Amino acid sequence: MIATEPKVSVTGRYSIAKTAKILEVHRCTVYNYNKNGALLIYHNKINNRPFIKGSDILKVWYLYY
Repeated sequence: MIATEPKVSVTGRYSIAKTAKILEVHRCTVYNYNKNGALLIYHNKINNRPFIKGSDILKVWYLYY
């Protein structure tokens, strides 16, 4: 996990891979955060691609760091 607060837009949408890169964890860890209820994964209505809100990335960072 990254030691400094991630620089993300609170209203931004980030892919699973980008979220993992921002938090400096493996993408499987991002899915584990979702499974544990710490991080919500949303899906785009048009193409059903998963994304994570920037505000949720900050929440999980504050929770685990």
